[in-house]
Amino acid sequence: MRLTTLRIYGAAIALVFCSPLVPVSSLSAPLPLAAQAQTSPEQRKAEADRLLQEGFQQLNADQLQAAIESWQAALELFRDTEVRAAFPRESRLGEEYALGNLGVAYDSLGQHQQAVDLHEQALVIAREVGDRDGEGRTLNDLGIAYRNLEQPERAIAVFQEALTIAQATGNPVGEGITLNNLGNTYANLGDLQRAIETYERSLTISREIGNRPSEINTLVNLSLAYRRLGQEQQADQVCAQALTIFREIGDPTAESVCPIE
Repeated sequence: MRLTTLRIYGAAIALVFCSPLVPVSSLSAPLPLAAQAQTSPEQRKAEADRLLQEGFQQLNADQLQAAIESWQAALELFRDTEVRAAFPRESRLGEEYALGNLGVAYDSLGQHQQAVDLHEQALVIAREVGDRDGEGRTLNDLGIAYRNLEQPERAIAVFQEALTIAQATGNPVGEGITLNNLGNTYANLGDLQRAIETYERSLTISREIGNRPSEINTLVNLSLAYRRLGQEQQADQVCAQALTIFREIGDPTAESVCPIE
């Protein structure tokens, strides 16, 4: 299961566009519909925010189905007409994040077309409200879903859009991750030399900004590309760099992720 850019309201989780998290509430069941009808728009908005947070906590506890249910409940609250009237922009952003999280979750379950549909809904909202970072995140998620649907050309076109946004908005984290996604897609197509060139660009950015998780990810992908080309010495050299970082951060799975032959 690979979940990449889950959003908690106002933040991106995992490797992309990290922002401060809103406070985490204690876990509790969503409000019943009858109770929701008796609450104010402010209370319903707060409940939607809490459900986004709760979904991420459930995901960390390997409760993906429960996370999906929390994000779906949050989505319904953000779409509530009174919440929308009281919080026109914030409710739309919340809707965007809930749709994005659901899209990534369904993609991880192998329901790639449903993921595409959800990401396309999120993309419309991001563009309507002028959320450029959100647009870039969603394009990356959409590209991954297209790649999983074995539509690499569409994935490449979408990743190129995301790359343009990251560069235009001065977002090196997003640029590095998008380049990594592009490299993976070129590798899937068998264009290994182009994949290596793209990984190298991503690696340069990750090192410039000190993004260690992204650096590790790119080094592992780069080593795999070299190995597929039969360049074992190059692959081992790159893998050794990844292993050094793995050990620095105390990751015990290093050798299984990037073995040196």
